[in-house]
Amino acid sequence: MEWIRREIIGHGSFSTVSLATTSGSSTAFPTLIAVKSSGVVCSAALRNERDVLDDLGDCSEIVRCFGEGRTVENGEEIYNLFLEYASGGNLGDR
Repeated sequence: MEWIRREIIGHGSFSTVSLATTSGSSTAFPTLIAVKSSGVVCSAALRNERDVLDDLGDCSEIVRCFGEGRTVENGEEIYNLFLEYASGGNLGDR
């Protein structure tokens, strides 16, 4: 999947969450997604999250995972997890 990182929408203990737009001709992915990113050396929590989301499958109450990828940014290898974007804030806001 080709994608472009946009603004940061959140930070957590293990990662940063950014909005991203997908590009290219694929219709398999929505045009707006969330990307959770962390340095590869500390990406175990994100990889575990990917495994859990894969195990849950297509449960409609759970954010969908569209896969993973790696990028190099400012000389650091980054692990990226591609997720369904759920607008409206976080659960703490509810």
